[in-house]
Formats: sequence, structure tokens, C-alpha cells
Amino acid sequence: MSSIVDTDALLQFIQVTNADPPIAHDYLEFAKGDVELAISLFLGNDGAPLNTGSTALGGHHSPPSPSLTRSIDYTAQDDVRAPLAPRREVLVDTPAPYAPFAPSSVYSPAASVAPEAPRRSIFDQLPRAPRAQEAFRDFAAESSALEGGATSEASKVNRLADLFRPPFDLIQNLPLDQARAAARSESKWVMINLQKVSEFACQVLNRDIWSNELVKPIIQQNFVFLQFANDSDEGTRYTSFYPVLRYPHVAILDPRTGERVKEWSHITNPADFVEELTEFLDLRAWKQGSAAKRPRRPEPTERAPADMTEDEQLAAAIAASMQGTSSTEEADQPPPVPSSSLSASSKPTERPDEETEMRETATPDHDSDSEDQDVSETNQRDGAYHAIPADEGTEPPADPTTTTRVQFRLPDGSRVVRRFRKDDPVRTLVSFVKARVPQAAEEAISIMYHRENLLEKLDQTVTEAGLLNASVTVGA
Repeated sequence: MSSIVDTDALLQFIQVTNADPPIAHDYLEFAKGDVELAISLFLGNDGAPLNTGSTALGGHHSPPSPSLTRSIDYTAQDDVRAPLAPRREVLVDTPAPYAPFAPSSVYSPAASVAPEAPRRSIFDQLPRAPRAQEAFRDFAAESSALEGGATSEASKVNRLADLFRPPFDLIQNLPLDQARAAARSESKWVMINLQKVSEFACQVLNRDIWSNELVKPIIQQNFVFLQFANDSDEGTRYTSFYPVLRYPHVAILDPRTGERVKEWSHITNPADFVEELTEFLDLRAWKQGSAAKRPRRPEPTERAPADMTEDEQLAAAIAASMQGTSSTEEADQPPPVPSSSLSASSKPTERPDEETEMRETATPDHDSDSEDQDVSETNQRDGAYHAIPADEGTEPPADPTTTTRVQFRLPDGSRVVRRFRKDDPVRTLVSFVKARVPQAAEEAISIMYHRENLLEKLDQTVTEAGLLNASVTVGA
């Protein structure tokens, strides 16, 4: 008779039941190609070969159940092939589920070979000790090298695994202590993502957030990224120090103190997440003293004039003059004796001599010069800003090799995403902002990216300014 068993159905039956090909073929042929019915018959018959005689099944087997008899009567036809010779095999109780959510007690393979390692879920791809390097295997190359190639079902599983694949291009394969040390040396923060396999929201992070082209650059530039399973050694160690109430868990640690400075338990929108990260980086500069004002001249020490040298007395007089302690009346007083003849009764408020006045006059006022220079730079920047026309321009077609996306957070809270060429100057972005924001055409507004004002980089290209897939904040 002609075979009615489909190859895909045969492979699916073997994949679920781990039966031998001849037995699988018999059950499928008996069920007229119905995979579900064949699997039900196989499980109801305890995996024994189909046989019409009692000796082939062995004396220790119980007779078929009434439900199995009814199924056989319902599906039996005249064209049944001859019974197979009896076989005796050893049942190996190896818990290896062949479906991500199937209990191991249902699908247990029966084979005479040594038990294989349990097959892990597609949602459990994080490295486990002691074989931590397995996370970086080339699964695509291994699957293509398998004998016979991948079936359609296996291809679906592989595609699903790739979809929820952890961000191995972001993950630093380091324990928490070493990650903190690396972050300190690189002046970065530590970002940790704790995953729970049974929580689908954790897998959504891998699919929607960590693979997003807006999220990746900001994490690579500013964070040492870690991802642990909650039941792994590092995950357990983390939860012993930092309480975790909900999953998914994402947190930022200060590598210098170990303090958990920010925490998320619900992230769904990549743009909102990038915005929060940008605000965090703006508010928390790595070097807290970097934004401090330039120190002024040192104040004179509180010492008696008798204990001062000539130079110290001169410096004290200059400092007092700069602070405005000398009154206008002192200008009419006769000049005192030369500084070399100052005695213990001299007072620090006395007017310096002519030589002191000449030195004081010759001493440049660095603070005034700096303020004048800042005002000049501001005026020059504002002039360059107003010279840029307000023009949205034409958005270039999408091409990853020549274009990039930039997100603008406008003063009204709205967000705009626009493509620009990588070699476009920053002034092109400013021109776009002036066309979108009405008040930007009247007065200069700040366009910030990572605490840097883009108005100071007008002649740089988008690539040179580090604006590839960037999120820019437009101030009022």
C-alpha cells in the first residue's frame, strides 16, 4: 500500500515522543497521518509497538484500555501491515521536556543511550555557572551543522529564540564586583537587569528595549551593563544586598559607593526610557566637582602684621583693596612710609605705597577678563544662532549606512523623531528646531545632549558631535 505518512508529521511525532522512526511510522500510518491522534495512541499504549498479538507486547504489559480499544476500532482499516518483531529496551528517566512549557513527566525519552543534558527554554538563554561562556556560542552555526538540517518546527523555535535573545552585545560578562571596578576605571555607571524566566515582561525587555537602536548607544557610552537570572549565583547575591519586589528589575548602581541610585520595574517605551536615562545623566554628573565654579584668588591668612613678611603684607593690602575694604577717604591720606619700614604697630588696612599701587595696577584682573570673554563668546554664539535660517528641509530616505535618527524633546513635552544624514552639520539640526519651535526663531534656546550645548558645535557633523541615534532636549 502507498504510504500516507508525511515527513514533517513523522519528525514532529519523533520530536514529541522520542520514539524510534519505525514505531513513529506505524502509529502515524495507523492514525492516517493525524499527528495528535497518533501521539494519543502512543501515550495510551505506553509507547509499545503496535501489534495484534499479546506476545509482542510482553507478558508484563496490561491489556489496552477501553478508550484505546475504541480509538483502534474507530480508526482501524483493512489494510494493516504485518506486526513488527518484539523489542526490549531500557527506559531512562531523563527529565527533558521537548516543549518550553511541558512538564517533564509527560514527555520523557526512552533510549538505551546515556541521558542528555536538559533542554533549556528559549526564555532561559543567560549564562549559567560554571559554563558561563555558553551564552556566546554561535547557535545559528551549530543548528545549520546538525545532520539533516533544521525542520520547520525547529526553525520556528530558532526564530523565537532570536527574537527574545538577551543583548549579548551589551552584556559585560563580569561578576558584580569586577563590573563596579571596571565602571570606576571608565567613569561609567553600573546598570543591572535582573531577569525571571517565568515573567514574560522580562523577555519583552530583550525584545523591545535592549535591542532598540536608540537605547543601545546611550548604554554603551555611559554604563557597564549586566544581566543576571534571578536564581543564578550573581542574581541571588544581588538580591541579598538590594531588595527586589517586582520583575523585571532594572537598576543603576554607583560603582564608587555601591548605592542603588535609580530603579525601574516597568519599562515599555524605548523613547521614554532614553529620556529618563538622559535626565539621569544630566542631573548626576560623574565628577561632582566638574560643574563647580572656578576658584577665586586665595583670601589672606589671619595673621598679625608683625608676623608677616614684606610680600605677605603687600598681598594682604592688595586683597583688601580688591574686596573694597578701603574707603574713599583713604585716597586723601598721605602715603605711608615704605613697606620695608613697617613695624609691629602697622595695620593691614593702611594704604600701600606707590610701588604697591604700581604692582596692583599692573596685576591683571583675571576674573574680569574671564567674564568679558564669556560675554563675548555668548554674543558670538547668539549671532551664529540667529544667522541660521528656520528650515525643516527634506528628510533623507532611510539608509543605515548614511543616515541616522535623532529624537527631539520639545519644550511643550512632545517628541519628534527625524532622520538626518550622518555628514550633515549640527546647524542643520538647529535649523530644523527653529522651524518646529516658534519661540526658537525669536530668541536663542538651548539644545542639549549629555550636558553639552549643541550651539557650541554648529560646524561639526552629526557623527563628530556623537549624535548618532541620539535623544536631544530642546530648552525653552
